[in-house]
Amino acid sequence: MSQKTQVIAGYEFTLTAGVRYYASRPMARKSGEKFTVSIRENFGDKPGAEIPNLTYNEANELINAFNNGATSFEGRVW
Repeated sequence: MSQKTQVIAGYEFTLTAGVRYYASRPMARKSGEKFTVSIRENFGDKPGAEIPNLTYNEANELINAFNNGATSFEGRVW
């Protein structure tokens, strides 16, 4: 399968074209915590990409922009 590069919320991702991916982060545990947003084919799979060291708001902004659906569980077909 071919690779495709897109910029989402200012971050560049190169992933396999035609595959559905989901962006997610761990649950918040404490104020001021930093997060890694993972881009995965399925929620349990090894990440296709990761963006580390984001604030809570930055992580949520990236997740919302990447998943770009009515719910965050729809993901995005690359």
